[in-house]
Amino acid sequence: MFHFFGNIYKVTITYQVRVNSERNILIFSDLCMDNRKNIVKSEILNDNVIKNDSGYSVKCFICNNYRILKTRENVRRALKYNRNCNSCTRSIIQTGKNLGERCKLSMSLSQKRRYANVEERKKTSYSVKKAMHVPEIRKKHIQALTKSRWLGMSVDLGQIDFINKWNRLGFHFEPNYQIHTENFLCYLDGYDKEKNVVLEYDSLYHSKNNQKQKDLVRQQKIVEILKPKRFWRYNLKSKSIKNVLHFQ
Repeated sequence: MFHFFGNIYKVTITYQVRVNSERNILIFSDLCMDNRKNIVKSEILNDNVIKNDSGYSVKCFICNNYRILKTRENVRRALKYNRNCNSCTRSIIQTGKNLGERCKLSMSLSQKRRYANVEERKKTSYSVKKAMHVPEIRKKHIQALTKSRWLGMSVDLGQIDFINKWNRLGFHFEPNYQIHTENFLCYLDGYDKEKNVVLEYDSLYHSKNNQKQKDLVRQQKIVEILKPKRFWRYNLKSKSIKNVLHFQ
């Protein structure tokens, strides 16, 4: 009988401890929630946060401008982690950060592990290609590329000499002329804006069948955008030039 009541006593103590621990957890979570609310309330009183119909206007710690956050939790996180506004964040990213050698080595190793795995490479490739078919993502991607300083700088061997010969005849071809729409971006080998003439310099790799198909699609889009008076294609392999608009 003693052992029986002893077991009941042990069970009772265990149950009470469990109830007390659960009650303490609830009390602690309530205190944390109150603390979060108090942080937001205090910042509202200090005019660092302004509550309005669209959400909360939170002051940036760098530029002191207000940006809109939808929920109280977003406000709490922005205050806790000193998060900046989007414009300040972009300026920091464009300026760059001085990373330590240990950080650089860690980033390098992680990228090597990622691209050494064939499955990871396929997964990354598929996700990027899938994203490029989403109109809004493709539009933003093209807008970013149009502002890049590094695109449109490479030329085919002999392209510049060929364009200069035509310019000495009275044309004003501009090499690597950029044209773009919301979902299309390309660089023309040469374009005379005054005479509205397009000049494409097809080097040897343009003779491949798959590249010929790509060139035709690209050519049609260029014609739709610029509506040129002439569209000349020079074939380096056959040393011939033709106005493709006469063959459409």
